[in-house]
Amino acid sequence: MKPFNRRAFLAAMPAALALPSLAAESNSSTAEPVIKPMKNSIIYRFSIGDIEAFSISDGTLRFGPPDKMMYPEDQRPLMKTTLEHESEPTDGIPCYINVLVLRWGKEVVVIDPGFGAGSRPRFGWLFDAFEQIGIKNEQVTAAFLSHAHIDHIGGLVNGNKPAFPNAAVYVLQDELDFWFTKEPDFSQSHRNPAELPGLIKGNREKFEILKPQTHAMKSGASLFDGRIIIEAAPGHTAGHAMFRISSKGESLLHIADLVHHWILMFHDPSWLIGLDHNLAISARTRKKVFENESAAHTRLFGFHLPWPGLGRVAQFGTGYRWLPEALRWDK
Repeated sequence: MKPFNRRAFLAAMPAALALPSLAAESNSSTAEPVIKPMKNSIIYRFSIGDIEAFSISDGTLRFGPPDKMMYPEDQRPLMKTTLEHESEPTDGIPCYINVLVLRWGKEVVVIDPGFGAGSRPRFGWLFDAFEQIGIKNEQVTAAFLSHAHIDHIGGLVNGNKPAFPNAAVYVLQDELDFWFTKEPDFSQSHRNPAELPGLIKGNREKFEILKPQTHAMKSGASLFDGRIIIEAAPGHTAGHAMFRISSKGESLLHIADLVHHWILMFHDPSWLIGLDHNLAISARTRKKVFENESAAHTRLFGFHLPWPGLGRVAQFGTGYRWLPEALRWDK
């Protein structure tokens, strides 16, 4: 062992003491933001007959707590108990944004394209996914709109232009009529009144941009040789629609915003979210759909259900349960 050299030790001290400060200075200049959205997997590929389908996450958000957002008010204690029994959070309503994309032959179809490119850091991921699966906006031949809330209609426009310049846009006539009536009726909703003028103005502007491409439809309209049928499902909005997709003996029902919570609104279909325009009609629609589609064992796709939004509804006691479909990566 070499003897301790005091002179060499003292000579080395300034350099040694400088290292931590240099490291800190280097780290501060290269550090990533503390809060950075993590997209994880945002694309899930599956099939409906000969239709290639993708569930694409456009982001995620959290609504206010059920004891502020859900109705009837006298049922809120039971809602909280139900969530606690399922070990689910009670401080907010997690909300998924699932965009359905279909492709067959020369057709590329988008249903409810989310918030739009670059709308917010945690939203607008659809077009990132397009790059991964090899779709350009100009290749989209049809876009379906279930209703005109920003997380559905926002992705149809880009600035002051249509996001999909070559796509026909399909929406129910009842939805257009609602937004363009002189005073849209929100009297049966619990939406914040301060938000309504901006919501109405924004939707009218978007529909004007999309007007040359828009086709106003009636419930039961069939397109693409029966591959897609539009079905009215009113309540969340006046012209809220679902889409029944069929091919080669297989089918999928896109229920759009029929459900905002995968436990509460299945446990009791009469439990409602205050964002619905007409709560009573929304509850009736949900009960009818659950009754019919549980009996038929229909495969469902939910815009706000946990990604990728695929599953079935099954009767369970006096209510229902959401049965998520097992993910498969072999297709």
